[in-house]
Order: sequence, then C-alpha cells, then structure tokens
Amino acid sequence: MNERWKFSILQLILPRQVVADLRTEANERGISVITLVRNVLEQHLSVRTVSRKLGGRTVHLRLNRVNLDEPVVHMTPDEEKFADWVMEVHREEDR
Repeated sequence: MNERWKFSILQLILPRQVVADLRTEANERGISVITLVRNVLEQHLSVRTVSRKLGGRTVHLRLNRVNLDEPVVHMTPDEEKFADWVMEVHREEDR
C-alpha cells in the first residue's frame, strides 16, 4: 500500500505535518513512529511536576522515572502512607 494512504491513529489527533515530521524523525533514527512517540512521552513525563489540591493541601508530585513498558513497582512505606491519606480524602469528599 502506498505510504501516503496508510491509516494512522496519529492522523486523528495530530496535524498532518506533525505526523509527517514524526515519520521523518523516526526514519532518521531507524525506529518506528510508535517507538519514537513512546520515547518522547516517557521523556516528557519523567521531568513533569504535577500539582493537585487535596483536602486543603496542595501536593506537588515529581514523576522521577517513567517507563511505559514496566509494571508498577511496590511503594515505599511513605508512599503507601501518602496513598492511604489521598484515598481517605477522596472518600471524605464523596460522602
């Protein structure tokens, strides 16, 4: 099939020129477009800081490491305590 007519899910969410640029970049690197997109997303998420207001407190979370292929790892005791607190706040807000 002609490359020009191949369907890509990316064409539904990105402008045509961006999809063409992604294909060009992926070809130059010798990887697939989806691998390039995953690498870019992992890189973006690994340097992102998220702020949420929970129960009157603003919490800032920095995503230190992201690998979309890795399963979720176990939490440290501090992370478990924080997760329990967040769930408690959500339960209180749902009442």
